[in-house]
Amino acid sequence: MPDSITFMELRRQRQMRDTVRMNATRRLPGCTPGLRTSQQGATLLDTCAALALASAAALAVISGARPLSCAIRVGAARTALVGALLEARRAAYASETSVIVETRAGSDEVVVNPPGSARRLGDGVLLTSVPSDGNVQFRATGLADNATVSIACDGSEASVVVNQRGVIR
Repeated sequence: MPDSITFMELRRQRQMRDTVRMNATRRLPGCTPGLRTSQQGATLLDTCAALALASAAALAVISGARPLSCAIRVGAARTALVGALLEARRAAYASETSVIVETRAGSDEVVVNPPGSARRLGDGVLLTSVPSDGNVQFRATGLADNATVSIACDGSEASVVVNQRGVIR
């Protein structure tokens, strides 16, 4: 039986037929010999279209970043403003004297007197609305002036309210 194939030989032939070499080049109909399939299909038009889509996506992201940045800055500035008001209320109660927080519309800082420490609100954040005399006064008794102080950066706004009992909201 010269033409008979053993089971092991048949298995070996089938295995070799099913195995594909990883570094072999495949030729597609109508393609240049020697080109790999991963290198085909990238044309100048495809590249230009991909760049146009990427630049449109980048423009959309950048245009949304400015308002988000201002909203974050306003939140941080509001925290700094509340901190300055709390510092003034504590100082008034501890020293048993009146303490004033000076505010000026259009300014980017508030000043606590005494001791005269200034608190910056941050880049691009300004005071937009302040009490008529520009000051918020805290007394040793715990009482304070009614006041609303507003801050803004572009389209983002926030306000802090102090009532006559010295409660800061």
